[in-house]
Amino acid sequence: MRLVVNATLDEIRRARRGPVAWDLAVYGSMLDASWTEVTAIPLGGRRLRIGSLPFARIRNRIRPPPDSRGTWREDSLVVPLPPEWSETPTHAPAPVPWWERALRLARATDLVLLPSDADVVFTHLRAVHRLSRRVPIIWSTNGVIPAIWNWRPKAEADAVRARHVALQRACASRADLIVVWTEFGAEHLVVEAGADARRIVIAPPVLGLASPLGPPLPTRGLVRALFVAENGLLKGLPEAIGATGLVPEVELHVVGPPAPLHPPPRTVWHGRQPPERVASMLESADLLLMPARYETYGVCYLEAMRAGTAIVASSLGTTRELVGDAGILVRPADVPGLAAVLTELVREPDWMRKLGEAGRMRYLSHYSPVVTARALEPILLNASTAGRRRRPSPPVPGPTGKRARRAEY
Repeated sequence: MRLVVNATLDEIRRARRGPVAWDLAVYGSMLDASWTEVTAIPLGGRRLRIGSLPFARIRNRIRPPPDSRGTWREDSLVVPLPPEWSETPTHAPAPVPWWERALRLARATDLVLLPSDADVVFTHLRAVHRLSRRVPIIWSTNGVIPAIWNWRPKAEADAVRARHVALQRACASRADLIVVWTEFGAEHLVVEAGADARRIVIAPPVLGLASPLGPPLPTRGLVRALFVAENGLLKGLPEAIGATGLVPEVELHVVGPPAPLHPPPRTVWHGRQPPERVASMLESADLLLMPARYETYGVCYLEAMRAGTAIVASSLGTTRELVGDAGILVRPADVPGLAAVLTELVREPDWMRKLGEAGRMRYLSHYSPVVTARALEPILLNASTAGRRRRPSPPVPGPTGKRARRAEY
């Protein structure tokens, strides 16, 4: 069976050089997977792409609301921080928010022309239009995650919810089969976006992780907690700093956000690091501390489990499902609760080691690329078989030019 992933080889190569783009990382991992009956191939080049009118219309309908100054408010500016902890200098342009990134991604390869012998299209985040030659479309998604909006003020939460659900509904409507990474995401995809539960299967992504490379974290006689995120505000950096500040035996190592002018005591700021270096840091850290306000999946938890590192995180739907018995989960934004957990782990280092061992076993049994590819392969083969049964006869030649383009949609 020939499985076409919805990305070009150039895109995948660029993503492998970093920084990590997780949709492209999924495609690259599928090219690397040891399949038995599947051959995964990328799109052949830029000429295979045709632009998307439907997603352009969606984008025009659901722009983010302006703030009081009339400028577009971005995700990274929603949660206030003390000025000395600010990640975004006032002179720097605000980053593109997640909903704009997702819509741009969906438009990037929205309608693709496939090799004549393709059996199945696999697409993660990006949407694919119905093709004139019937080829099953498998759409991979994290699902609908209410934590993306439910921590925000109500007016903003309603707007973000509408954008998120509109994107998921539009992508789901084009797919023959929807592979959702977690039961939590699948349940809310049905409830919030109205997806057809009969077309949903649950399977973790085939996702290879970077091999450790580089020196370990320094040892100073303190418990080393590691925080890893691009956006520290949404992933709980203020809470992590607050909790470690209450536990003198813990030192916080921060990867991702730039160092403030006056770092809080017992914090070490490493800035952005390549995935190989992060993997090395996780192997030498005592625990991963990630009290996020929301998670759509949480690849850093997979990295920590593979490294055998204990996890302390927020009790969110996807995180509970992913981490299981490999960590301790605390209510979001509960700084005293986080500090109490850190204090207990400092007093009982054997407990911390047992959590790390449980995480390693959980990764090997549930989330390693060998296991996830083995689980996904029969799903792909079944979709391909069903698609061949349904495939219509070749279309009769029709109109040319613009009318032909509309007919293909």
